[in-house]
Amino acid sequence: MNPQDIQEQIFAQIAHKTKPRKLSAVLGEVLNITASAAYRRISDNTLLSFDQLVILSRHFNIPLDPLMDATAINFRLPSLATKPKNIYEYLAQTEQGLKNLVQSPKRILRYMAVEMPFYYFLSFPHLAAFKFYMWGRTLWHSDRGAFASFNFGEYTQDKVLQSLTERIVAYNNQIATEEIWNDDMLNMTYKQIHYCQNAGLFESDEDVAILLNDLKSLVTHLKSVAKAGQKGGNDTATSIQIWDNEIFQNSMLILTEADEQKMIYTNIDVPNFMVSHDAALYQVSLDFFNRVQSFSNDITSVNEASRRDYFERLHKKTAIYEQGFKHKLVRQNGFAQVS
Repeated sequence: MNPQDIQEQIFAQIAHKTKPRKLSAVLGEVLNITASAAYRRISDNTLLSFDQLVILSRHFNIPLDPLMDATAINFRLPSLATKPKNIYEYLAQTEQGLKNLVQSPKRILRYMAVEMPFYYFLSFPHLAAFKFYMWGRTLWHSDRGAFASFNFGEYTQDKVLQSLTERIVAYNNQIATEEIWNDDMLNMTYKQIHYCQNAGLFESDEDVAILLNDLKSLVTHLKSVAKAGQKGGNDTATSIQIWDNEIFQNSMLILTEADEQKMIYTNIDVPNFMVSHDAALYQVSLDFFNRVQSFSNDITSVNEASRRDYFERLHKKTAIYEQGFKHKLVRQNGFAQVS
């Protein structure tokens, strides 16, 4: 792409971001140049200087690499600047992202899951507490969870934490969603429970029973969500479409659309996401999501047979893990049982 084409692309993006203001007025203000100087640059009679390119790129958050190389993709990793150090900071960032999405009249979230989308855990305080503990212990090495044994009350009695999770659930319930699930979405949680049991991190055997019972309740809840094709209550119910894919498992992919803003989330540093606004990448990701969806089983609403088969498999898997935990407790002390 030659310099004039790059300049035209930048001006087009700025005009889109700042409409209905006149482009010449915007350029004059940001670059501190006269109206006639701005017009000369818009009409291609004068090229932007390198310094002016940098100023516009930074001011309007327009990456230059994709304009010079069509194969270049720009990601942001917010955690490089402000990496959450604890669950409060992470949930506050999550809440703000969902709040911004909800403010758009047209909004949709698409989620290709490897593990269970974490916002489902938030409606089950004991499960949410356990996931928060595991994040703190293994990922953030925070004071809360880094070396301590697991204690439900430390989380479930935390009013600030409860308020945060309730707001996140409320925001999420206002966003229409399309999700691709798999049979292994709960495997990581089972393995984390097993790890904590082996490491002696639970304060009592009853903690395991509570988590397993909540997991069974979660599966039952998910089945009711899939059957209704809605999430949230009667006043805030929004649509959800769910597919089960048995033959393909991808890394986590989240796509959001709000009016004309489209974003891609993926991760390396779980649960901190990399984010991209790249239009070409978004389209490739959406095409990929739709391809996977096309050979997946719809388990929402009227598709009763597929839904029944899927949740029977989840319930059977829960029973297998539960039996394994029972046997372990019996071997350990000869009499303990998980009810």
